[in-house]
Amino acid sequence: MVYCSFNHLRKLTPAVFDTWCAILAEVPKGLLWLLVDDGRQAANLRAQAQARGIDPGRLRFAARLPRVQHLERLAAADLHLDCFPYNAHTTGSDALWAGVPLLTARHGATFAARVSVGLLAAAGLGECIADDPADLQRLAVRLGRDPLALAALKARCRAARSSPLFDSAAFTRRFETGLWQAWQRAVRGERPAAIHMGK
Repeated sequence: MVYCSFNHLRKLTPAVFDTWCAILAEVPKGLLWLLVDDGRQAANLRAQAQARGIDPGRLRFAARLPRVQHLERLAAADLHLDCFPYNAHTTGSDALWAGVPLLTARHGATFAARVSVGLLAAAGLGECIADDPADLQRLAVRLGRDPLALAALKARCRAARSSPLFDSAAFTRRFETGLWQAWQRAVRGERPAAIHMGK
């Protein structure tokens, strides 16, 4: 069972790492695959895992690669674990495009804390949105112990490539419509207002 997170390490807080290690503790054959920039980061993460009772050998590390190669290797993971309160943005979209379900938690009201929820909603994968970090942990453990449920979720994730999340042409049309509506309001001298671009 390969859990991964290719988020920048600056998003990794002690609370997030606590959650990830708790998941590994409940899924004994699970590995955690992380993106690091140097050996010092890897050594620090191994030490932190050991301090939480997790064998440091269960952490695996990847270096940065060009985008195409990154997406190819990302497909080898089973689940992408999100950070909080600063979510995955492009990283989460990449995971979904590679067919790797992204697990996130509703955690915070800022834009940075809500991006993954938006990505998953647009992809039709609401079951990957946990209520809080503890719920995310339960979901990650359940999927880590249930290969059939995981396989079904991964199939749905691959099918999400045809969802509105990845329909750039439709988004462009809606965005252009919104810009046109905003321009027309300005020409008429009207105050700014919410613009609904449709689905």
